[in-house]
Amino acid sequence: MAFQAVMRPVAWDDTTFAALLARNFGMTGDLAAGVRWQYLEGPMPPGSVFLLNWESTAIGCAGISSRVVSCRDRELSAAHFANFAVDRAHRTALPAITLQRAVKRHVDHSYDLAIGFSNRHAMPVYRRLGYRVLGDMVRYARVLRHAPYLERYLRVRGPAKLAGVVLDRIKLARRGEPLVWLDDVDGRFDQLWEETRTEFPIVSRRDAAFLRWRFLRKPNERHVVAALAPHDKLLAYAIVRGEPGGMAEIADMFGPVAALDRLLAALVPALYHRGHTAACVRFSGDLRVRAMLVKYGFTPREVERTVIVHVTPRCGLELADATGWFLTELDADT
Repeated sequence: MAFQAVMRPVAWDDTTFAALLARNFGMTGDLAAGVRWQYLEGPMPPGSVFLLNWESTAIGCAGISSRVVSCRDRELSAAHFANFAVDRAHRTALPAITLQRAVKRHVDHSYDLAIGFSNRHAMPVYRRLGYRVLGDMVRYARVLRHAPYLERYLRVRGPAKLAGVVLDRIKLARRGEPLVWLDDVDGRFDQLWEETRTEFPIVSRRDAAFLRWRFLRKPNERHVVAALAPHDKLLAYAIVRGEPGGMAEIADMFGPVAALDRLLAALVPALYHRGHTAACVRFSGDLRVRAMLVKYGFTPREVERTVIVHVTPRCGLELADATGWFLTELDADT
């Protein structure tokens, strides 16, 4: 019996899909809630899931959620790849290619483009099917509180702590512009999106409804919003995850380039004063933003995923220049 890939809408109680996620990704907790959130509860059309069957048993899956991408004054429908997995006993080329061929046929018929964030194991499959490599999603990080790191290297707590405090005060004690910390987004974020979306050639929609779903309604995660909003006018924002005393993960940031510069100048010391020990952000694309991260002390660390893109025949655009994109964790596999 041959492998068979079947597309179906995501159901609220899709136990087969949830079981595949648990087996292949080690996911625990309320998987049904996560599936509902990712594929059904966002402000986009509902997503789809492809199941790979072998002898009437589901042995693999691939999910698609819908996004909107702004490209040179056009709004494009984008298929966002997620949850691509094949059970360990069937992890050879043919099952994975069979599954992804079905996905690609659907994408070519229904979307303008597709984007995915692939690990090294899936890359041969995507390459075989003709997907283009856009670039790497790089994790940038910087130290905010130096004492723990100095203790690790000097192995002497007292001098290391003192030296760390001195370094902190030299680098971070001065506060930047005041930021407003929010637990929700409002109409100002819609206005910022409309005013700024042409600043970057290719960027995913970031209006209030999408941001609220993507970050503030995600199960089992808590994000807060740091807004640069002098005189109540929103100029730029960052969305942050993580508790004081640990890493601050900047899950998204957006605004005109000049405003992003002001935002980072204020955000780095603000995270220090909120008690975080370090900060990180994942980014791929615009060279100006990458240079800005380095300017504010963020060092490129590991490459976590490779960004792949596929432009369908109905789109008719060339989108494979990585420097034209603006990609953060907002765009990555949810």
